[in-house]
Amino acid sequence: MIGRTNLSPQFIQVYVSGRVVTPGGVTLPQGSALNQAINLAGGTRLLKGKVEFIRFTREGEVDRRVFSYSPNAASTSYNNPILMAGDIVRVRNSALSAGIGLLNEVATPFVGVYGLYSAGLG
Repeated sequence: MIGRTNLSPQFIQVYVSGRVVTPGGVTLPQGSALNQAINLAGGTRLLKGKVEFIRFTREGEVDRRVFSYSPNAASTSYNNPILMAGDIVRVRNSALSAGIGLLNEVATPFVGVYGLYSAGLG
């Protein structure tokens, strides 16, 4: 009966966001590493930046790391830590992907206006 308590859960939930295919909550087996969470989120997008890892400790401190993504990094290494429930993994934008996103955000209203004008509605 004691093996079924939440003191040592079989699975953990972490949050993966940013330049991954499917951002959101990911459920992993206990003892999984950061790279496994990124893989379960569909992997990184082509234009990616550094990875940001955030863990809130029980003592109220924050373990925050920023490092280059290395899909072949050894488990327990600095840039592929073993995850705990509630950890946050964010794959940042690269300078190029951020620039493309900004260009898209600025250009989208003009494309819409041009589309209305060319359709004879403007």
